[in-house]
Amino acid sequence: MFQGEVEYQPYEEVVERIEAFERHYILGKDSSDTYNVYLVELGDPEKPTIMITASLHGSEWQGTSYSLSFFEKLRDDDFPDKEFRDYLLENYHIVYFPVVNVWGYINTTEYAITRGRLNSTGTNLNRDFGEFKDVETRYVRDAVYHYKPYSFLDIHLIRTNVNRDELLIV
Repeated sequence: MFQGEVEYQPYEEVVERIEAFERHYILGKDSSDTYNVYLVELGDPEKPTIMITASLHGSEWQGTSYSLSFFEKLRDDDFPDKEFRDYLLENYHIVYFPVVNVWGYINTTEYAITRGRLNSTGTNLNRDFGEFKDVETRYVRDAVYHYKPYSFLDIHLIRTNVNRDELLIV
């Protein structure tokens, strides 16, 4: 288990962090047609792709915070294990969706459990990877078709009912 602290950041601050990556791209607007959905790339595009998504549920904003910090450390060469960092960036292409459900992220609160879980159309995006009726899941689907990832990690959060301060990122 890793110990650490994380604070909720307004989405505008998250966007500033995303746009600090050299290879960041706007895929288009979310289902509300209001907010940009971003994709970030790191590593060698000629190597096998690892795809990572965070915040399919806006109320699970901690996954964005932790993963964004992780990728900033890789980018800035601040990662504590330099050998691992170099191996990862030299041998893999990382494709990262920092916030899939932007509307949900913006419409949650720091301690929300369900508020912001759904997107602007009321869809639980985690359940839309069959029909792909919402644009957010289509962005992920299209990225999978385009990049053909070797591995895929979808970051979620489990908050215990006993202690609201204990989190498990899975």
